[in-house]
Amino acid sequence: MRSMTGFGQSEIATPDFTCVCRIKSVNNRYMQTNVRLDPPDEELEIRIRRVLQEFAARGSIDVNIRMQRSADANRYTFNDGLLKAIRPALDEAGAQVTLDGLLRAGILRLADGESLNSEEDIETILSCFRRAVADWNQSRCMEGASLARDMSAMLLDLSKILDEIATLDKGRIEGVMVKLRDRMQQLLQGQSVTEERLVEEAAYQAQRMDITEEIDRLRSHDRAMREALSENAELSSGKRIEFLIQELQREFNTIGSKAQEARMSTHVIDAKVLIEKLRQQAANIE
Repeated sequence: MRSMTGFGQSEIATPDFTCVCRIKSVNNRYMQTNVRLDPPDEELEIRIRRVLQEFAARGSIDVNIRMQRSADANRYTFNDGLLKAIRPALDEAGAQVTLDGLLRAGILRLADGESLNSEEDIETILSCFRRAVADWNQSRCMEGASLARDMSAMLLDLSKILDEIATLDKGRIEGVMVKLRDRMQQLLQGQSVTEERLVEEAAYQAQRMDITEEIDRLRSHDRAMREALSENAELSSGKRIEFLIQELQREFNTIGSKAQEARMSTHVIDAKVLIEKLRQQAANIE
């Protein structure tokens, strides 16, 4: 499991220039990338964005890459092939080869000291970027492992609360029948209550207050959450975890509305507090 929050950096120095790359990311519901290149290069930016898509499914990612050329770096490129191609024509015309002529023909190009001169330069920058990506991805994995541990501990507490609720639920319906009998006798001013009438009313109350299905579904969601937080889970599990948390919230809300018992209601409140903490943590999972 990986967090959407991370940081990575790398630096490569060659005889010609130094490249520094920094990557940082925070949580976002969607994939959003911001690439800053100095000097700018549209083709290189496209290649960088493609690499990022291989490592992230969502999140807000900032990439900063700066290339600083050395003072003694070569400031020109020479197209030897082009010169050889036009040399016969120059000899036939008796033209002299001059520096100005080489520049106008595009055979000799003077660099501005910052621009990228060759595919070799591009590959060096991409290598620096990939190292930063590896560092950034490792930090996200470490943060993701920490999130998984924290959330697993919260799930354990939530499971204990559910066990307490299940224990309180045992015999609850029978208790309802006792209270119902006393209440009906009070309403009937001491007259005896027929067992048939009591059973009919108790059956209605039992159906309205039964939380067996909610407890079963909560245990199922708990297992699914633990699986999603395990090391064998799919990398992009954040959306699934957020959905499961929503389902946990739904089931505990239903139990709260059916509880009609002070201790059970207290447990439901405690469960909702934990679920909110889980929700906050899940917002950082990719």
